Amino acid sequence: MTASRINEARDFLNSLIESPIKLPFEPTLLPELLASMSDNSRSSIKDVAALVGRSQGLAAKVLSVANSAYYRLLSPASTLERAVQVVGILDLRSLAVMFSVSESIPQKNLPKGFPTQGLWTHQIRVAKLGRSIAYAIAQHDPQTPNLPEPESVYAAGLLHDLGKIILASRRPDHWHNIIGINSNKGLSVAEAEEEYWGMDHGTIGGIVMQDWSLPPLLTDMISWHHYPQFAENNKLAVRILAAANILSECVLTKGGIMPLEVLQALPEYSAMLLDMYNEFADVIGDWRTEMFANLI
Repeated sequence: MTASRINEARDFLNSLIESPIKLPFEPTLLPELLASMSDNSRSSIKDVAALVGRSQGLAAKVLSVANSAYYRLLSPASTLERAVQVVGILDLRSLAVMFSVSESIPQKNLPKGFPTQGLWTHQIRVAKLGRSIAYAIAQHDPQTPNLPEPESVYAAGLLHDLGKIILASRRPDHWHNIIGINSNKGLSVAEAEEEYWGMDHGTIGGIVMQDWSLPPLLTDMISWHHYPQFAENNKLAVRILAAANILSECVLTKGGIMPLEVLQALPEYSAMLLDMYNEFADVIGDWRTEMFANLI
């Protein structure tokens, strides 16, 4: 890594501030949608449908997905409220985030061969795994300080690799160079990014999250999911997402062995994580996740 590369990284971050990624609807809608689908929300299906209806594009996508073969309806969902009911809050959250990103960064802007569907499959898996871990910790020790709401971890999981998409769309030359290091040296993408220009995709994603006015909790989880030891705030939430991210990359078979890196991310909950092994294996092996990722 040279001084010129460090300057390029700084210039790239400045470009995100000066020319931000624009959401395909009014800026307040995504935070409101995520809040309406949280555990503590009192929003009804009708309320959520009204929020979705504020974006013509998102409403059309929700109706399209609700009537797709994925849900196998006997009769079509002809109203937005019915479509929201069919899709369900968990899938709707995923769909809203996926639509937001895909409209803000169209596939045509990405370099040839960029693994869009694979990335979304990974993000949904991380979201589900992180949510499961957060719920389990809440049940295991409800008095845990600074325990994040499971749905917040889910939302962060859906967005944690946003920086990869942004980098690939705005600086495809840098993306190809980083993937070359990743492939030739056997490093993770985050390690290759650090070697190339001293920052990883979490930093990029965190900058955009701030611009989108998402809560600091989400920004911290996304910014530090590869380097939780450096997080100054929301440390437990960051470590939960980091553990979920590691898990998603693992091949787990029933009755197998938990990867040591997962236990190291949350050492105080290692016994609990070991007990959850088969649950994690079910999430990772669920073929429906890839099908849903293709709906966007």
